[in-house]
Amino acid sequence: DREAMIDAVLEGYGVPATGPVAPLLGALYNSDVATYPYDPEGAAALLDEAGWTLNADGVREKDGQTLAFAMETGQFGYLVPATLLAQQYWEAIGVEADVQVMEWNAYIQQVVVARDYSATLAWWSMPPTADVAPYLSCSAAQSGNNIPNYCNPELDELMNAGRRAITEEDQIEAYAAMQEFTAEELPYLFLWYPDILTAKSVALQGFPVINASAAFQHAVDWYVAP
Repeated sequence: DREAMIDAVLEGYGVPATGPVAPLLGALYNSDVATYPYDPEGAAALLDEAGWTLNADGVREKDGQTLAFAMETGQFGYLVPATLLAQQYWEAIGVEADVQVMEWNAYIQQVVVARDYSATLAWWSMPPTADVAPYLSCSAAQSGNNIPNYCNPELDELMNAGRRAITEEDQIEAYAAMQEFTAEELPYLFLWYPDILTAKSVALQGFPVINASAAFQHAVDWYVAP
């Protein structure tokens, strides 16, 4: 329930996400993609259809095997409370998610570096571009920031088309197609775009109308007005 998670974890400062490109990027953001509203009844029906039925303990089981997995999380920011909420949603449909809270550096070594995990909730900082190849390309699998090790040559070509695009119109077309693809394939399930609240002096000029972390990319253009 992304709306409930945004209210509980972000105190309402965010909106549900649709993919790897944020609305912050304006025309490069494509909202017309497949979405997945919170639907526990529908999820339970799909599990029933797949043969995962509830046992006497209320846990889904198939061929004597229970539907359960570990869910690692690191002690950083809102990762732990968000993961505990996700655990509740899994349990509500009869799936056991064993949350394993780890010290942050240990989490990085196990999940990000070694890719040793079953399921995890994490985040990334959106680059000031729709080029998300470092998170999704085949060349970034097994290392770098492509933590799921997702590799699909079709998606690579869509991202390469965005990189090759010269005009804004071509970029919009290429990255729109990329977002449609990721919304169907779901290499990640994106939860929300957080609002980033920034306060600055009115004397600071040349500061782009974007969030502060991305604005640092343009710090060479900042100046203090007299």
